[in-house]
Amino acid sequence: IHKTIKAGSRTTLKVATFNIAGFDGEPSHWSASALAEEFSKDNPDVICMQEFAYTKDFGVDSIARYFNEYPYYVVDNHEPPLLLAVYSKYPITGSHYYRIGDNNINGMILASIDVKGKTVDILTCHLNTTSFNQKRGAITTSMQHGISEKLSVARDLINTLHKNFIIREKQACTVNSLKKRLVHHPLITCGDLNSTPFSCAYSRVRGEQSDAFADNGKGYGNTYKYLHSLFRIDHIFYDKQSFEVVDCEVKRNYDFSDHYPQIATFVIK
Repeated sequence: IHKTIKAGSRTTLKVATFNIAGFDGEPSHWSASALAEEFSKDNPDVICMQEFAYTKDFGVDSIARYFNEYPYYVVDNHEPPLLLAVYSKYPITGSHYYRIGDNNINGMILASIDVKGKTVDILTCHLNTTSFNQKRGAITTSMQHGISEKLSVARDLINTLHKNFIIREKQACTVNSLKKRLVHHPLITCGDLNSTPFSCAYSRVRGEQSDAFADNGKGYGNTYKYLHSLFRIDHIFYDKQSFEVVDCEVKRNYDFSDHYPQIATFVIK
């Protein structure tokens, strides 16, 4: 049940998390401009993006021009870059990058942000894919064939989902360990966990934090467009002793990805 909480004169922080699917697979002036325009309507203070991609011809500086309301940002400049980014209206005073696994999609960024004299740590991460999108074509094709083909595709999907479930649980343990070792300020954790609230990976990453949508979500919480829009696999967690969640909402007007963004507003205690 959504509770109405008035921030009054207290300091607030509005945080967005969104798997942007590489600017819908095409980093360009059009896609960056369109995404920045959508974010400007919701006006978050901090934007955390997963699968944040750029090219040699359309790089980080080109993207930053469209996000000029966010003069502070953290983007990995190693080669190949970790596909995560944090954009902020407030100064970023420090950051750490960590790859988890053998590719540049899965990992985390920890950024310390000075919010009107109070330091807040923002951690954003991406855990291993379910591979469902990659299997959708085979599933659809199998529907046109006999039972043996359907069973073969189903077995392959189940084996793949199980393998990726184990990978995500190990990655989640790494994120939890890094949180305990590196975080020294009130923390907000967010990202694409590819895991529902009933999973081990979700519990590991959340740790002792609280779930913003579960505590004061507004509307329907699914963040994944497919599978009948049943699943919330993107999350925002927070320290209850340091923040109060004013509201948390999944935005369905963003048409850039197979995910929907989640945006939460907090009062800093």
